[in-house]
Amino acid sequence: MADQADGLRRLVKKNKNSACHTICVTGAKGGVGKSSVAVNLAIAFQKMGKEVIIIDADFGLANVDVMLGVKSKGTFADIIERRKTLRDVITVSDYGVKFISGGSGVYDLIALTPLKLEYIMNELLALEDYADIIIFDTAAGISNNVVRVIESCEQAVIVTTPEPTAIMDAYALIKIVNRKKIDCLLKVVINKASSKHEAEQIFNNFSDVIKKYLHKNIESVGYIAVDKNMSFAISNQKPLLIINPNCQAANNINALAGRLINETNESQSVGLASFFKKFIKKNS
Repeated sequence: MADQADGLRRLVKKNKNSACHTICVTGAKGGVGKSSVAVNLAIAFQKMGKEVIIIDADFGLANVDVMLGVKSKGTFADIIERRKTLRDVITVSDYGVKFISGGSGVYDLIALTPLKLEYIMNELLALEDYADIIIFDTAAGISNNVVRVIESCEQAVIVTTPEPTAIMDAYALIKIVNRKKIDCLLKVVINKASSKHEAEQIFNNFSDVIKKYLHKNIESVGYIAVDKNMSFAISNQKPLLIINPNCQAANNINALAGRLINETNESQSVGLASFFKKFIKKNS
């Protein structure tokens, strides 16, 4: 693993002036709307003048392509096996949002030989030329691979809902991440809330529990109202911000994007080189 570390250090030094930010959108429980949030955030960022790429790291249940209504051109695995180049696997939706199906290819990175790893790193770091923000849409759950992606990003948006089981699973995820004392900034968004008051009440109670038992402060970046327009958008394989940009949930997502973009503008990006350095290091 020493060769891996040496190669990654060279790549980090080479790319130290990168302007690309990494945001992980995750949810400990399935069905909380994680991928919908990721896709619509990407569109909101794009409307703010940012170039965005979504990496769909939900192996087996990848659905960013479904939500964007376009078939994926390839995956990270195709790059690893040299079946396709990076340019070949970047898929552009009708709305201009780019995405890559990561699948098992993201997690396969940890098992590569040093020589192959350095080749892949050089390929993937070219993403810096394509995007200001890269959004990682993880699988649901609290697997080691999900935690690995969270640990490696600058920010993680944890999507949960008012359901008690979703809140409990979000707590479990934060508990696991907290034990590792990582640098990633954890944010929480309450999705499918009946009102702003309900969302604030749920978050305040949740935050109090986190502070009491985990001795950690977490931050809310807002809420997304339960909205029939979201279900309609998903059924029609079109993002909410495209099919109904002025509905309540769309306004909430735009507000969420505004808060996140302000923080990324104020912070110094560490870029993809740092992401992959952290990602690989977890197994070194």
